[in-house]
Amino acid sequence: MLKQHGEETSSMKKILTFTLILFSLWISTALGAPVNDQNSAKYWYEQGNQYDSNKNYEKAIEVYTKAIEMDPLQCSIYYRRGLSYQALSKNDLAIADFTKGLEICPESQKTSFLFGRGGTYFFLQKYELAIADFTEAINLKP
Repeated sequence: MLKQHGEETSSMKKILTFTLILFSLWISTALGAPVNDQNSAKYWYEQGNQYDSNKNYEKAIEVYTKAIEMDPLQCSIYYRRGLSYQALSKNDLAIADFTKGLEICPESQKTSFLFGRGGTYFFLQKYELAIADFTEAINLKP
């Protein structure tokens, strides 16, 4: 029974990670062509994505933070920074970013933030909170 539970947990982690990666790729392409203006949040967002793709999460967080300072209402930056925090097991900070994104993002993007936050709760073995976020995310989808 324990072995089966461990296998289920491992499978859930793989599915969640795959889902988060797909969403991240979607956000990256949705933002369009590269920007060379260092005075724009989009420029720093793209720089953060490059650091993130190279698994330099500390630098990605630094650069995403700069982008947030320039455009604190751009919810996709909170999502990506939350994923970087999650990759470094800075779970409280990841949860804070996913929660902030839920506060400011349009209804159409809330599902991704709920899955991100729910995934972090899942990694922390806070299963009831994870289930609540996953359930809410599922109920938002038509």
